[in-house]
Amino acid sequence: MTVVIQTQDAGTTAAAGDPFLSYTLTTTPSPLKASPENPQTPEETGDVVISVARQSGTPADVEWIKVKVPAGTMAPDLATDLNKISPRISHTG
Repeated sequence: MTVVIQTQDAGTTAAAGDPFLSYTLTTTPSPLKASPENPQTPEETGDVVISVARQSGTPADVEWIKVKVPAGTMAPDLATDLNKISPRISHTG
């Protein structure tokens, strides 16, 4: 399950002139697979891609995007070790 929350909406709380962004989330593989329960079996890996676009065609500066990744050994956790996550930023496209 994926939840994407925009914490500032230009139509309700943003000051005039603030950028209004839209977000798209994709995963590879789709859907993400849980790692096997057997510790002898290698962990499954995957990618979570968050694409952000501005509603208008003019450029916007983004100060930060906060992503919470549940970590642990329980079923809803997305990672067992947060140190194994490799965040990347791409400005192309």
